[in-house]
Amino acid sequence: MDAPIRAATAWRHLRPLLYKSRKKAPPFAGPTFIVSPRFALLLPLLICTLIGAQTSTADARALFEERRYPEAEAAFAARIAIRPDDAEAHFYLGRLALARQQIAESLPHLERAVELAPNQAEYQFQLGAASMQQAGRLGLSFKALGRVKKGRLALEQAVALEPRNVSYRQAILEFYAQAPGIAGGGIDKAYAQAEALRPLDARAATLAFAGLQAREKNYVEAISLVEALLQGSPNDFQALYFIGRTAAEHGVALDRGIAALQTCLTLTPPPRSVGHASVNYRLGQALTKSGSASAARAAFEAVLKIDPNHAGARTELDRMPTER
Repeated sequence: MDAPIRAATAWRHLRPLLYKSRKKAPPFAGPTFIVSPRFALLLPLLICTLIGAQTSTADARALFEERRYPEAEAAFAARIAIRPDDAEAHFYLGRLALARQQIAESLPHLERAVELAPNQAEYQFQLGAASMQQAGRLGLSFKALGRVKKGRLALEQAVALEPRNVSYRQAILEFYAQAPGIAGGGIDKAYAQAEALRPLDARAATLAFAGLQAREKNYVEAISLVEALLQGSPNDFQALYFIGRTAAEHGVALDRGIAALQTCLTLTPPPRSVGHASVNYRLGQALTKSGSASAARAAFEAVLKIDPNHAGARTELDRMPTER
């Protein structure tokens, strides 16, 4: 049900309550509108209750999927006003806070959702991801370490609940690869997750193994793994970008890396992948390392045309000598 219809429905129910007189309420609120003090105090709760009652969880979820975030938030908040233990409403309020980059605000809702429905893998996964983001904002501190532990446990639980979910395994793999042992990380654990990906998604497993090889500074081996992947799919955007980024960051296989990034610029980035701004940035880095200053400048300028706030590209341009 659309917001205007919900509002009209709420007004139809509330109107008779807003008058001290028992006479029929007027069709509109004019100068003679007199509110009973008792109902004035209860008005916000009544509105939430009535709107929530008229909005199903499916309706509210649809608003979220349609990116009608303010309306979705109002709908889920109204449902919690009626049922404070609505796990799904808490989950989506957490997701909505994440969409606003309000990580700290998202955590109580996500934690409550997990508490109410601990066997929902997606709830665990989103709590884990948000916890890791919040830990990154807390810097080096015991509080951050505690948040990392909560995030790790939630990600591990998501994998335990849905062991065939590739995204969940990729997330915990990245955590294991990056986190120190004191936080529960470890390269052996990361390799175990990469191995578990093989029967689920061979391509994802290959990229995972390549990433781990690069992390251990085995750059040639990492690129070889991805080149084998490209033999069957030469326009794999993420595989090409991996080669280009490895070349740009570490100065290996520069010619191949530059060619891979140039091919990326002819392709449409897949969903949830880096865009052409990132490709141009890595291209600029690789060209700089290869000694092609003029072409590198053009690549960094292309980044800023796409993303004027890209700090890395602006820093690289500031470092370059002024052209005469």
